[in-house]
Amino acid sequence: RRGDRVSAERRYREAIDLDPLNLDARYNLAALLRAQGRMEEARRELTLLLEIDPADPDARKAIEKP
Repeated sequence: RRGDRVSAERRYREAIDLDPLNLDARYNLAALLRAQGRMEEARRELTLLLEIDPADPDARKAIEKP
């Protein structure tokens, strides 16, 4: 539901604000953004995640998806 997505996005962003190295929050935010069709924003989060952990296989696979 729309309200759940808005709340989830807010919470992921709050978690990232509190801990910019929170890879789970970054990955989940990217997945949420992608599900909403917000591909550029999702790609930006995945890029930041890969800057923190270049070896993250899930992020690498997700960023390569069209």
